[in-house]
Amino acid sequence: PININKQRPIIIYAGGLTKIRGIKEIIQAMEFVGEKAELWLLGKWESEEFKKECESLKGWRYTKYLGLKPLEEVYMYLKCADIGLHCVCRIKRYMMGLPIKVFEYAVARLPIIISDSAYWKNKFGECALFVNPYDPKEIAEKILYFLNNPDKAKKLGDNGRKLVEEKYSWEIESQKLIDLYKEILQ
Repeated sequence: PININKQRPIIIYAGGLTKIRGIKEIIQAMEFVGEKAELWLLGKWESEEFKKECESLKGWRYTKYLGLKPLEEVYMYLKCADIGLHCVCRIKRYMMGLPIKVFEYAVARLPIIISDSAYWKNKFGECALFVNPYDPKEIAEKILYFLNNPDKAKKLGDNGRKLVEEKYSWEIESQKLIDLYKEILQ
């Protein structure tokens, strides 16, 4: 982890800062969370106009933009954080994939707040809370739930790490690939 003087719990989003990735709603949620936590944003803005729009929101007061960071540094920030967010809009190509960001949060043992895709509920049900990505109040409620229930947050964070180690690690996935090649070659 980086060496920081942490004043309050840290909510983190690392990735593209775009409308379809729900950044505006995440910042709006911070208005309802208030001083109980701080939102860290890492990544590149889709446009200067969208950045200014987000900076004008009331929740920006509880937000810190840390810029675009090299991947190695992103992991250091994740290790300092308390909750990971992935509240993307309900676009089919997003809702059916396995987002790398969620695995990165899971490896860092972060409890995750993620959009309410049925596919993701099936994949990440043991390590995440699910939200309507268009509802800042609901996002805030899930953040506050984790802040008020640290044992539950820790359990979900540990479950995420276990999920990656036991189901989605390269060692596990590579064996599936080798088995597939063997089947094809026979």
